[in-house]
Amino acid sequence: MNYYTMPGVKVDKLERMTKIISLVAESFMLTPELIRSNNTRKRNVIMAKQMAIKLIRMHYKVPVRYIGLLFNCHYSSIIHHCRKVDDLRYSDEEYDKIYLNLESLAILL
Repeated sequence: MNYYTMPGVKVDKLERMTKIISLVAESFMLTPELIRSNNTRKRNVIMAKQMAIKLIRMHYKVPVRYIGLLFNCHYSSIIHHCRKVDDLRYSDEEYDKIYLNLESLAILL
């Protein structure tokens, strides 16, 4: 099963989720493919991936299993990324500003 054949998730919702990934990738000057891959441990890529995951989970209420399919990772990693974003938003003001900016742009999609 790939992310285009997720049972119970409408195609327009999948398109909006990929738009969020593209939005985050553009703001971090990365490619959407790089954010979805698990081949790097660079901080800016991981930070972009975490923010995209959190935005998708917040706005679309898709099960973490399906978000894991989008990002090629296990559902427990999705939960970890969401918690990490919450922790960093609380402790780092600059990170919180970046996240809030992306969230305001994601609402417009």
